[in-house]
Amino acid sequence: MSEPFADVLAVLKTGVSDAILDLQKYQESEPSPTLAAAILELKSNAQFLDQVDGWLATMPEERLREIFHASIKTLCKSFSSLLKSGEVQTVGDSEDTIPAFLVQAMEKLGPQLFVREDKMQVSMLIDPRFGGAWTPEKIEAYLEHEGIIHGVDAKGIQAICSGKPMERAIVVARGTQPVPPKNGYVNYAFDLEVISGKPKVLESGRTDYKELNLFYYVSPGHLLAELVPPKPGVAGSNVFGEEIPPEEGAPDELIPGENTAISEDGTQLTAQVQGYLALDGKVLSVKPCVLIPGDVCYKTGNVNSPIGVTVQGSVLSGFRVYSKETVNVGGLVEASTIISEADLMVNGGVEGGGKGYLEAKGVVRVLFLNEVKVRAGRNVLVAGNIYHSAIWSGGSVLAEGGRATIAQGLICAEDTVEAEEIGSEMGVRTRIELGVATLAIPADLEEMRARLVELDEKRKHFKKAAEKLARLKKNTGSLDAEKEKNLKKTLVAMRKYKQLVAAKKEEIARLEQAYETGMRKMRFVKARKQIWPGTEIRILDTEYIVKRPTGPATITLLDDEIQVLPYSETPRTE
Repeated sequence: MSEPFADVLAVLKTGVSDAILDLQKYQESEPSPTLAAAILELKSNAQFLDQVDGWLATMPEERLREIFHASIKTLCKSFSSLLKSGEVQTVGDSEDTIPAFLVQAMEKLGPQLFVREDKMQVSMLIDPRFGGAWTPEKIEAYLEHEGIIHGVDAKGIQAICSGKPMERAIVVARGTQPVPPKNGYVNYAFDLEVISGKPKVLESGRTDYKELNLFYYVSPGHLLAELVPPKPGVAGSNVFGEEIPPEEGAPDELIPGENTAISEDGTQLTAQVQGYLALDGKVLSVKPCVLIPGDVCYKTGNVNSPIGVTVQGSVLSGFRVYSKETVNVGGLVEASTIISEADLMVNGGVEGGGKGYLEAKGVVRVLFLNEVKVRAGRNVLVAGNIYHSAIWSGGSVLAEGGRATIAQGLICAEDTVEAEEIGSEMGVRTRIELGVATLAIPADLEEMRARLVELDEKRKHFKKAAEKLARLKKNTGSLDAEKEKNLKKTLVAMRKYKQLVAAKKEEIARLEQAYETGMRKMRFVKARKQIWPGTEIRILDTEYIVKRPTGPATITLLDDEIQVLPYSETPRTE
């Protein structure tokens, strides 16, 4: 046991003993119940201190410090009450309500310290009755004696010594957190925006769909990316001066993709052929484009390409073009099929003859559509008319031309449908449905939740089997080779299904969030000139049939009711 606690105990025991003698003298001369009670209380305290004497060698310092602070506080309260009663004028040789031996004991014991578990912060609390005994210099010396040597807060100490009552402990020392490291990273030699596929937005807020960031061309030897190494962090320190080692920065890596080369020192990536860039996660590749100088016809046959396709001519009836990337067609598309895993651009129109089919996971952009089916993951952008067609869009369907009309067909979009005119003065049936993808989510969620139950049941099965084998191993001390092999296989399967369950839960959560967001989203049917009677509109679950010409109008769902509002132009992007 450290010497200060023994000294504190000695001061307290001597002081209490002397106080008992003083009070007994008062009691002999002028007996009173108050003095008798005070003497009994002090004797009880003396007995407790005798107990504490036996704890010095075994009890933790922190607990002893708490006991001594509590004892001094109790004695202060007892002496203060006694002196205020008027039965005695002083206790010992002190003229204050606090006997001198308690002040001496508190000075030896020191203020109450509260060290945070991580040793990164220390707070101090001083009983205001003993505040005058402490100066900034004494507090700093006390902290140093307790091993607190780093991050001492002079302002906090000054606040403690200001003489103001302390309602709570004040921070007197703070550790220094390590400075985080800087991870290594890949520094691309081009702006990633140039391959984002985003169109240019004009100052007016409108989108110029002729200025698309779809391709970024490079030549052999072109620098594509450089590897920047990580930088280590800087060590920190807790209040006891113990170093907190810094973390190491995580290195990044350059991953050479198709038609690229990495330098010998592994720090630079360059192009090997002429082509355009493609970024898949962290893999940067150079894609040479499939170029067809004329039509897709009997001369070329069907086109099935893993990279981008450019057709300078037309795609004739009966032929098929498929690409995992963007497809560009310079001429017309007849009754043919074009499927793109990215975007689909047709500079001419599409005369589908009832058999044409266009599909893209991204944007579909054409001059006009007639008798064709279109599926797009994002927007369908048409410079002219849309006649007798069926369109399913994960974004919006926008007929941009000055005389663009949508008439006689089905348009299913997630967000907005807009044209110069919608429907026909002849009243041909034109149907528009918004929010179709959102309404389909509950069915997908039901299927996913059923799959989640299946995966979780398998996880439980393998967990139970693994636990059974583990118990057998524990009870017998070992397993035979076959059972040991089965245990390992079972543990692998259990971990696999645990991961699958977690992934499925995340997928369900994302879809639930998408459904919630989709149900709150504003959707619009817009006509810059007219929506004709006979046009059927459904927004989510709400149906509406146009009964009379609307003039320039915006139709939307507000408060569960479809409303016809004046037309307003809103900025948009692809």
